[in-house]
Amino acid sequence: MTTELAAMHALLLAGIGWGSLPDLMVEDDLAAGRLVRLPVRDWIGNEALRRLPLVAAYRWDCPLGPAGR
Repeated sequence: MTTELAAMHALLLAGIGWGSLPDLMVEDDLAAGRLVRLPVRDWIGNEALRRLPLVAAYRWDCPLGPAGR
C-alpha cells in the first residue's frame, strides 16, 4: 500500500470526504459498516451532480506555496 493510499484510507475512516480506493483495501471496512459504497454510477448522467462547487480555504497569514498559487 502506498503512503498516499494509506493516508486517503485514514481520511475516509475519519469521515473526511469521499474517495476511490481499491476494493481489497476497503472490503473489511465495507463489511463492518465503517465505510459505505456510494452509487456513483447514478451520478454520471446527472448534470447537476457533475457540477459540484469547489472551495479552497487557506490562512491569510500564511502565503500559498507553488501548488496553491
